[in-house]
Amino acid sequence: MLEAIRELIFIIVGSLLIIALTIMTITILSIWILIRKTKQAFKVTMDETVNPVLHELQETAQNVKGTSHFMSKKTISPVIQFLSIIKGINKAIGFIGSIGRKK
Repeated sequence: MLEAIRELIFIIVGSLLIIALTIMTITILSIWILIRKTKQAFKVTMDETVNPVLHELQETAQNVKGTSHFMSKKTISPVIQFLSIIKGINKAIGFIGSIGRKK
């Protein structure tokens, strides 16, 4: 009788182990599938939204760089040159005026 109970317990424990292994295998497969889908969704999101925004940002940065270069060459440099000439003329007039005062 004890042998029959012992064999019954072995059968029950073996069945429970098989069920537990099956559940663990299904869980691991589910996690693996979710990771793959998440990875694919991330790639799609990067390709469809983030990469175009980064490309537009790079274009905008190039436009700003070109605009600042143009402004520097065509506007700021001539103004600085003009102001330098005016400052030089003022210094020359001041120097000439001081020569007349010293005598």
